[in-house]
Amino acid sequence: MSLTQKINCSRLAKLLDVTPRTIRNWSRDSVDPLPGIRVKGIWLFDTEQVKNWLDKQSHASDADTVVSEMLEDFAS
Repeated sequence: MSLTQKINCSRLAKLLDVTPRTIRNWSRDSVDPLPGIRVKGIWLFDTEQVKNWLDKQSHASDADTVVSEMLEDFAS
């Protein structure tokens, strides 16, 4: 078994320039939660999983933008 780098909620929040509450909210999202584990009340996050999740969020935003632009063009 190999352990990967885990960081807590506060540290991740500082890295992403958001509040710890935002991190916890993202972790509890019912559709696409930020991957993390809760150990005795403390949220821990694997840095590689967080990076992959953020990349996916970035692409989702891009897709939303493209669809919105297509709908606007169609309506014109």
